Amino acid sequence: MAYVRTNLKLTDQAIDGMGKEWVYTTDDAIGTVAGSGYFSDGYTLGMRLGDRVFVIVCTAPADPTAVSAGGYRVVSSVDASTGAATAGVSLT
Repeated sequence: MAYVRTNLKLTDQAIDGMGKEWVYTTDDAIGTVAGSGYFSDGYTLGMRLGDRVFVIVCTAPADPTAVSAGGYRVVSSVDASTGAATAGVSLT
């Protein structure tokens, strides 16, 4: 499966220089989500360097009880010209 925009949710706005927090539910592997430019419209949506993304890997994203993996990632690059963002650094 590929990036699905509707599965990415902003859960916390930045306060005093702290990054935003996002939640993303997918059936893609964590390694795929951490790939370069995975969030193809991340910059456009407001992702910036240092934002946290809590990735929840489910066998069926519509069923949040089917979790198989998860963890925090940090947005490590953004490309304003393409809009792509990469959450390549693990916090877990």
